[in-house]
Amino acid sequence: MTGKGAIAIDALEVDPQGNLIIPDPRNDRILFLDSRGQLIRQVGGKGEGPGEFKSLRSAALDSAGNLLVFDQVAKRVSVFTTPEYTFSRSFDLDPVLASMIGLPSQSIVAFCPTEEERLLKFDLEGRTVRRAFRPKRERIGTFLARTHTGGLSRDPRGDGFYFIYPDEFAIFHYDSDLNIKRVIRSPSASSHWRPRMPGLPDSLSPYDFDPAHKQWWDSHLHIDRIFSLDKDLLLVTLYETQGFKDQARYLNIYTSDGLVIAEGIRIPHPLRIVGTAPGVVYAATLPYLDAEERLHPPTLQRYSFLEVPVAADRTVESPSP
Repeated sequence: MTGKGAIAIDALEVDPQGNLIIPDPRNDRILFLDSRGQLIRQVGGKGEGPGEFKSLRSAALDSAGNLLVFDQVAKRVSVFTTPEYTFSRSFDLDPVLASMIGLPSQSIVAFCPTEEERLLKFDLEGRTVRRAFRPKRERIGTFLARTHTGGLSRDPRGDGFYFIYPDEFAIFHYDSDLNIKRVIRSPSASSHWRPRMPGLPDSLSPYDFDPAHKQWWDSHLHIDRIFSLDKDLLLVTLYETQGFKDQARYLNIYTSDGLVIAEGIRIPHPLRIVGTAPGVVYAATLPYLDAEERLHPPTLQRYSFLEVPVAADRTVESPSP
């Protein structure tokens, strides 16, 4: 791949043809790979002109297969249309979007960590049409606004989506109007693989990062992201840290109605799950320097998912009227 340096694959999308769409924030571009991993094209680049980015943050496909890309410095979303993903237009957004997904209702749902209500729905002109989800614990919410991108995944069965927030283990199932359809929670708050983040001590500022914050952060298991594997399976990733750096990653697998398939599956280091397609999981490594200071590029691996027995353990809440 060409560019200014090795990329770090943090997320990807899979288009209807099976091609991989990979944001490359380090070089402010989007890479398109075929199913064999060969580079097809790239769009974007560093700049301020149409289809260029000052600081690329996140990307998502909409229901028509068009690509939406958020620039956090320019505070705008650029639209690249299929089939060649040529730049079409852009619109401005004021909130900072940590992650986003496109919905069939010609709209965007985004996780906005600095907003009082963290889930915002926009139309494709950039107008905010709905807001939802205010964190219960303000101090932790403030701290997480600087450390976490949130977890969003489209519901393959309709026009809704799933959301997971790292404060407390709960999978929120929303419809496209940001109404909660149901909440899947842990049957036991003490379950190690369905963790609840302990309260941020009063002695620690939610705005700082110092050794005391690192010690607190390293003391518990963290909730990372959620992925829809197909119409019936949800994947939730977890991780442990040492000084804010990821040390170990795990995977929980559930059915969409809350049945537990497996919890605490160790993800081989240094892999991180970055995307899914029906029956397929994609995992990536980070670029790294070896002992001789040679740069090794990231690797992307593709896994087929096999069915495993289901255990009857679930708690599903219906929303209050």
